[in-house]
Amino acid sequence: MFATRAVFSKVVKNTTGLVGLDPVPEARRVLVQLYEKTLNDVKIMPEGVPYRKAVEDITNYRLNVVRKFEDIRDIEAEVGAGQVEELIEQAKDELRLIPDYAEWKEWEAPPLEPMVDQFHDVMDVDE
Repeated sequence: MFATRAVFSKVVKNTTGLVGLDPVPEARRVLVQLYEKTLNDVKIMPEGVPYRKAVEDITNYRLNVVRKFEDIRDIEAEVGAGQVEELIEQAKDELRLIPDYAEWKEWEAPPLEPMVDQFHDVMDVDE
């Protein structure tokens, strides 16, 4: 059984079965790099920001799974969010979103007073 498992963990996919998504031969290594970068990049936001916490929680979970399992099928089954190639795309998407979210500063409180004429079209009582 162990010899078979070792052979299967070295199997390389020929296709993902998904149009436009090629197999990644060293997906585990790529995922570890992406997840470590995500955890570093998300620190641009203040601690306590819900988005930062969510990203850290999800990324730490996935990084632990990738480090725990050698076989990509085990990683895919445990994470439950698609094939490793899809996980790679998700991680890349998150990395692209982090700087935008930091720029938007969504964690800051909105202004308390409405802007001048903000509701003029719905509050026009002169008509």
